[in-house]
Amino acid sequence: MAFQVWPFSRAYQCRRHSDGWPPNWGIACGFPIVGYRGEETAFPITEAGVLLADPGDLVGIAEALRRVLCDAKLRDEMRQRSLAAGQKYFSWDAITEQFLRALSGA
Repeated sequence: MAFQVWPFSRAYQCRRHSDGWPPNWGIACGFPIVGYRGEETAFPITEAGVLLADPGDLVGIAEALRRVLCDAKLRDEMRQRSLAAGQKYFSWDAITEQFLRALSGA
């Protein structure tokens, strides 16, 4: 069974809102995301393919990881949701539009 995985040797744990970039990168690449609920996993992260557990809930994280690894249909749905959210929020066109809106004061 082959899986597309995040290209790092260990998981990344966000501890501050400014650390939210790694989940965004994963979403933009179409990866399913498993993590803890918090500021860094708020909108638009919730629109992507994510499974979230309460902070510190190791059983919840383990169950979410098991679900993603064992359920091909869920994994594919999460991948599609991440790709759609990545295109909507993190594509060059989306970022350019946000930047131009900020410059115009809209």
